[in-house]
Amino acid sequence: MAMPLSHLVNGVLYRKMSVAPAEARALQPICAALEVHNWKTAQLAVAKQLKKLPHHYLAHALNCLALSGPRPMSGSARKEIQSTIEYIKTHTNGAGLGDPETLLVIACTIAAVNDDKDAAHEEVDALMSLAVERHPNKEDVNIEAFQAFVRSGNYKSAQQTSMRLHKNNPNQTHYLWWSVAAILLRVRSSPTTAGADVDKTNEVLLTLAERQLATHFKPTSEGVNSDQDQQYESDHEFHLVTRFLELCAVHRPSESTSALVLPSLPSSAGELPPTARLLRHLASPEADSYCATGLGLKIWRREVELKHGSRASGEWKAGWERMKTGIEEGDTNWHTLLYLIRSAFALADDSSLAFAGSSDSSDFTSRLSPTAEGQQLVDETRKLLEQFSEGLHASSAPHERGYLLGVLEIARENRRRGWDEGSERLGKLVTRYFERFESKMCCFDDLRAYLEVLDEEESTQTREKMEERGNSAGDLTEKLAYSLINAAKIARFLAPSWTSAEAQVILAHSYLTRYFQVLPLGSHLDSTDLQPADDFALLAAQAFVSAYHLDRDRSRLESALLVLDYALQQSRHKYQIRLLAINIQRQLGASSIAMDLNRSLGIKSIQFDTLIHVAATRSSIFANAAGATTSANDAGILDELRKAKKWYGAGLDEAADMVVRVFMLHNFSKIEDFVEFQTRLSNSYTRDLVLIESLRIQLLRGAVINPSLGFTTDPLKAILQSCDANRYSDNRDFDTIPNLQRKDEASIWDQTGLGPRLGREWMTAIAQAYQRFLDPLAVVNEGSEHAFDSTEVSGSDPNVGDFVADHYRCLQLLPSEKAMVDFSRLAGKVFVAALDDPKPEQLAYAFFSEKIRLHLRADQLASLTSAMEDSARLPWEVLSIAANAFEAYCLLDLALGIVTEHLTSTKATDHAKHVKRLRNFRTKSREATQKIGKEVTNWAKKVGKERNKVIGNVVTLKQFEKFDDVTILDWAHALVESRKNSAETLGAAIHRRCIK
Repeated sequence: MAMPLSHLVNGVLYRKMSVAPAEARALQPICAALEVHNWKTAQLAVAKQLKKLPHHYLAHALNCLALSGPRPMSGSARKEIQSTIEYIKTHTNGAGLGDPETLLVIACTIAAVNDDKDAAHEEVDALMSLAVERHPNKEDVNIEAFQAFVRSGNYKSAQQTSMRLHKNNPNQTHYLWWSVAAILLRVRSSPTTAGADVDKTNEVLLTLAERQLATHFKPTSEGVNSDQDQQYESDHEFHLVTRFLELCAVHRPSESTSALVLPSLPSSAGELPPTARLLRHLASPEADSYCATGLGLKIWRREVELKHGSRASGEWKAGWERMKTGIEEGDTNWHTLLYLIRSAFALADDSSLAFAGSSDSSDFTSRLSPTAEGQQLVDETRKLLEQFSEGLHASSAPHERGYLLGVLEIARENRRRGWDEGSERLGKLVTRYFERFESKMCCFDDLRAYLEVLDEEESTQTREKMEERGNSAGDLTEKLAYSLINAAKIARFLAPSWTSAEAQVILAHSYLTRYFQVLPLGSHLDSTDLQPADDFALLAAQAFVSAYHLDRDRSRLESALLVLDYALQQSRHKYQIRLLAINIQRQLGASSIAMDLNRSLGIKSIQFDTLIHVAATRSSIFANAAGATTSANDAGILDELRKAKKWYGAGLDEAADMVVRVFMLHNFSKIEDFVEFQTRLSNSYTRDLVLIESLRIQLLRGAVINPSLGFTTDPLKAILQSCDANRYSDNRDFDTIPNLQRKDEASIWDQTGLGPRLGREWMTAIAQAYQRFLDPLAVVNEGSEHAFDSTEVSGSDPNVGDFVADHYRCLQLLPSEKAMVDFSRLAGKVFVAALDDPKPEQLAYAFFSEKIRLHLRADQLASLTSAMEDSARLPWEVLSIAANAFEAYCLLDLALGIVTEHLTSTKATDHAKHVKRLRNFRTKSREATQKIGKEVTNWAKKVGKERNKVIGNVVTLKQFEKFDDVTILDWAHALVESRKNSAETLGAAIHRRCIK
């Protein structure tokens, strides 16, 4: 539980004070000591209280809390806690479980004692189940149990408990809504690809919820107006009923009918199928009333009507009329304009499949021509939006961008279907929009989706106009600067695919010229403000990156980095520039200065889940890097990952507590939002990325991760289970760096990342490799797994299905990572090889520094020397080869230690000979790894002498006076020293580990 200890003890005292003041006063000394973490004093105070009242259950529970405080926790303390909890559960048939404060304290103690959250939840749930079994009629005990069940995600028990509460307290209607909400959460959390059993369970649960709602809204009087006896008491109740009806429409057979009577579904509606009930409910006066005051409900109604409605039943036309009226009354919300357009096109298509999930739904096939009614509505919509955009309507707001964007959206939808776009085609509309809103910072972002679908002729015409606008002269103002920036972005986005590195460099220089022209406009701004010229710096840097990918000349990236470094000095809080600089610094092997920049971002709270991947992705390459200053012996990569890891633990607790809180506040409309947040956090890909990269860094730093010495492989097993279930939520934010590259070019994030973007396949491959080494004695059935190049190992043809799976996995792995994963399989064969079979050892050893006839891939030593000699290879690539080879040796060393210890302790057949064989294999592998370390150390010395070379690489930037000799010299020195540090520390780490 995320509750701080001070809040817990004060909450317990407050609750006791209201029901038993004398008991609260007796507990005051214990709670005061716990609040300040004075564990010994708290235990003495407990002993004093128990001397007076030996069976004071809450005092016993507080004693457990005091015992769980000191770290590390002793074995005797754990045993005493367990025996005390068992005493409270069993004494006098569980009388102590009838006190909700005692239950709360025990639950917090269990959470503090158990490092495994799932195990803690199971234990707490078992405790609460026993409590409600012993005390089924105690309301406060059942409430405490309900909260615990919700916190752990045990919605089945939560629903049963809330039903019991409602049965015992029929006048407390919120217990009914607790039960309904718990049922909906159970249905919502069921697998999307469920079998017949799960479908049947969902049917039963929805029937139960329907029965509860029918009983709650049952008319209390007879007569014509009896339907009006019951009304929704709040928008939260209306929200839950809407969600129930929506789930019925999804999970119940379309032919089933129901006569459920609700305030929004009078008895006169008769029996209706699930979808019709949902639509009738949303068309009711009650729905109109709640939608008028709630934007969320209004948006939800539009989405449901578009998805489940039809032309024949009239929902699309009614929705269109409703939104048209809203616009005429002054509604300028973009969602209103967008769904006005979508409703018209749904009528024109006679289908809403075009908008199922996304505007590019693959299930949609357009009609050859629109329906007559739909075409009329599309024309009316265009005319209405044109009038508003031109200020010809009484409620017009010409400064609003949404009206003209709506006209663009109509043109795009017509083009998508191959229908007539009218007199003004999309290209002209783009130009019109730019001419009106070119001084808005968001102009390019508004137009991007429409620029993507321009044909070649329109793209050429638009680009030429933008280039002409970008070259216009005149006195620079802030508005003109934004106009020039938008024109440059559009022209670059629409640039032709055929280009050269030299052309991109010339373009980068032109952006830099504009940057220095616009920069004085921000001279009056505070240091915390952003500069109007910032985007020109981003454009210049991205043009340099494009040049690198065309000719593989590292100087392009160094030029980009110098530009970004200068721009950051002028605009210290432009995080987009900072993130791009971090990516390029990592590519150039300068991890220490990259980490300094990363720390200056000040990542906090939920940003860990979206942004920590910037530092975490393949961070093990720089595991041993020192800090950027001479006094810092650590770049701080592991510290950042530890902070993120700690936040995930606290964040999950806080998310669970928020779900409980919205239940207790009866804010039913927010329950699913918080549950969704909790689910995405618990299934976060970034969370497992942080975990596995932390493990890799600890391994390369020589930390003790041997399972025989207390390290557990449970986290690896959990990662593999998540990978197998494919339940990851990828919350990484890749839009934090604006992509200003050409539309046919890879995104800037992919261009500046360390290799392919990581995904589930990468996580599976690395976790499996570690599992093989850290648990080498496990009998793992890998019958469905083959080496990536299975023909190299066995000489046989690979299975086609396995080849396809491995192909997609290879797309996410670096060649050195792929070799390490293969090595993990080959090393497993070495562990069990026969004494007279040298082939497994030969195949495995070839990973390090030997080629044999069956093995076609270059070994890691050859790959390393080749990368060092190739000027087109970046420093991070050299480091990754060495780091992965070192990582493979460290894992092998650990695994051989486990295997030899096992052979010796079990006195296996010929164990002495096998131990000698394995030790010889380790010696050969260590010697080969030593050679790799020496190569890296020698390379680091060469890197340290490259300052003049780096200065020469950026000499063309000296045409801009701000890039003077001193500025470039300081920048080059920091870059070269950081790169040297990354290589030097890796070489030293290999030497330390391999020296014997």
